[in-house]
Amino acid sequence: MNDVNQIGPDEPHEYAATRAASIEALDSLGRLNQMLEAVFANKPVLRGLIHQETLGQYLDNALHWNVGEEFAGKQAFLSRLGHEVARLYGDQTAAKVTAQMLTSFVLETGAHLHLPRRQDKVSKSTPYNVNAIIFQGQILWAAANAAKGHSVSISFSSSRVPVNNANSATYLDLPALEAPVRLVSDRYKESPQYAVPGINEEARARLRGQLAKIKGRLGNDHAEVQLLESFLVICDRHPDHLSDQAALMHSTWMNQVLSESEITPVTIDSESVAAQFLADMLADKSSVVGRIFADAALRQQFLVDMAGIPTGWEEGEIPFNQIDNSGKSARLQPYTGNLDPDLLAQKLRAREILPYGILKFFCLISDAGVCPIGGMMQSGYLTELRNRSEKFLQMLGEARRADKLATMPTDVAIVSPCWGIALAQKSLLNGVDALNAGVSKSDLQRIIQLSGRESLAIAAPTLYAFMCGETPPLGYGSDLAALTPSAILR
Repeated sequence: MNDVNQIGPDEPHEYAATRAASIEALDSLGRLNQMLEAVFANKPVLRGLIHQETLGQYLDNALHWNVGEEFAGKQAFLSRLGHEVARLYGDQTAAKVTAQMLTSFVLETGAHLHLPRRQDKVSKSTPYNVNAIIFQGQILWAAANAAKGHSVSISFSSSRVPVNNANSATYLDLPALEAPVRLVSDRYKESPQYAVPGINEEARARLRGQLAKIKGRLGNDHAEVQLLESFLVICDRHPDHLSDQAALMHSTWMNQVLSESEITPVTIDSESVAAQFLADMLADKSSVVGRIFADAALRQQFLVDMAGIPTGWEEGEIPFNQIDNSGKSARLQPYTGNLDPDLLAQKLRAREILPYGILKFFCLISDAGVCPIGGMMQSGYLTELRNRSEKFLQMLGEARRADKLATMPTDVAIVSPCWGIALAQKSLLNGVDALNAGVSKSDLQRIIQLSGRESLAIAAPTLYAFMCGETPPLGYGSDLAALTPSAILR
């Protein structure tokens, strides 16, 4: 008897070829399932995607999230968010954002504040590049908002990440550039972007030099020329903080990617808004956070009950960092000062301290009631935070608020499902990134109709390598493309 992988001597050639292809497809499917099971073991919350008929259905609960008067901080948060949007984008955009948030009280929080980078690791030893998966997640959020009839897609991105993180605003990477242009001095490599000054004149001069080169080669009307010109205008109009510049540059770039659609991307630094909102709540002794920090015993119980969640604190730690500007660059140091709520509010408003991520999110979900939709990491730890916060609110006597919070869909992951594979180098395939994607209205409609399984299949090599630290058994190539026929191939 022949081995199942061998072709029999009398088997017609056309049947043999078909059977060999079927065996190869089954082998690829087995390796895909192997990768996904490893991903689910690492992040069980992602298993919820596998049974979703469409991504639109998966995201529907999040898009319909809203809260009422039981969350007394909602209006204060909307005021802070609207003020920041108006400062960066103008009153008209702020009005659109506020109106949308009144009926869909949810924010995409799955990305660091960053500029997109090319998917350039297909031939290198590191088999993944999360920039592309983050980009596709943010486009998926735009698709979900467009499908609901929204006019804006809001990204609430954290500037807490240091400059030396791969997902930051350290480099400008455009296809027309000979090489990525460094925007931030290496002296700030360990500084949070929140505390880094705006792009300096030396870096702007490098941008102007590159602009002159590509303008001469491509002409004044080329999209990349116009994008680079817009970036220089942003640097001139908002010179003080890298976080302002990065948010505006990111949204400008995303707006170009989505120029054929009817959705407007708006990127906001979550730390800037959340720090000011937390200060407001600390100063308001009737708020949840204000009550906690005004009562030493309650504060201690809170710190113990919430300890041990990723991006948070361990028992005995204080959930704030001091921004230390005593050296050549800003560094985050442990805060050892007084926890008086009025003093903390003062320091937050002066940009002297930053809350740990879990404290920031606790204030957002417990005082404002806003639903954060993150990625493969956030969807896990935010769900744990939601569950602990619900119990804590019950203990505080906030039963209505607690009951509502228990239904918040924090387990939805916007960064993890993917929608596209692209030709990266010669015959090599990889995830579509912001440098080779133009997303039309019809693309957005197609993306939202992908099944959860298809979207996970497209993301599987990146997710597996990122979470398991190993080369994926099935990479981006013809086998994966054959298993995901609905993928948008570019």
